[in-house]
Amino acid sequence: MLSVVMATRNKAPYLARTLTSIVAQHPSFPVETIVVDDGSTDNTPEVCRQFGVRYHRIDRPYTGNNGVPFNIGYRMAQGEIILTTSDEVVHRTPDLMEQLVSRLTPTTFVAPLVYNVSRRGRRLAIFCGPHVVRPALFCTAIWRADLYAVGGHDEDFTNVGSNDTFLSDCLQRLPRTFVGCWDLVAWHYDHPKPLRGSQKYLYWKRRKAEEGQHPWTARTGTWEIPA
Repeated sequence: MLSVVMATRNKAPYLARTLTSIVAQHPSFPVETIVVDDGSTDNTPEVCRQFGVRYHRIDRPYTGNNGVPFNIGYRMAQGEIILTTSDEVVHRTPDLMEQLVSRLTPTTFVAPLVYNVSRRGRRLAIFCGPHVVRPALFCTAIWRADLYAVGGHDEDFTNVGSNDTFLSDCLQRLPRTFVGCWDLVAWHYDHPKPLRGSQKYLYWKRRKAEEGQHPWTARTGTWEIPA
């Protein structure tokens, strides 16, 4: 089984478009879609009911770090493979999930070419591609065991970008290799960005890990895979 996991907050129109692109695919294996709602005040619950996803809502003071809802989703996941995806990413390749899973090996995590596009679909930039090779987890297939081995996202970060970066760092220290599948395409729809927090914690975490004073995991350490 593949578990598609995403965190969301107040982006119901984007989420509906993303879920539409997911249900349009018909892979040869079972798929569950998990949406963890980080306290939305829009019609996100109705969108999730419409698409029949596994929906979980949390209510907490919003911090800008989506690591908390993503980690809840990872722990809910039943599939051996997790597709961690953003709620504003549309799968443009018709068999994108099938292809990503087929190309995943025991020592890799894989992602497609990701364009950032305007609301009308005009390409604005490449977020992940042959000349911008960064496993930013916009739409990335990862073994559940690998996510558990590094403890998922570190929930202490104050911005999303650093959160993804450190998780990617940890995965590559397992060691796992990031593989870009540039013939597969996903679109990230541009949206208002939250204020980015300081990256000082990212630099501190990297330094401590490189000096051997902290493992390459989230602060809470590794998770046990449920029996």
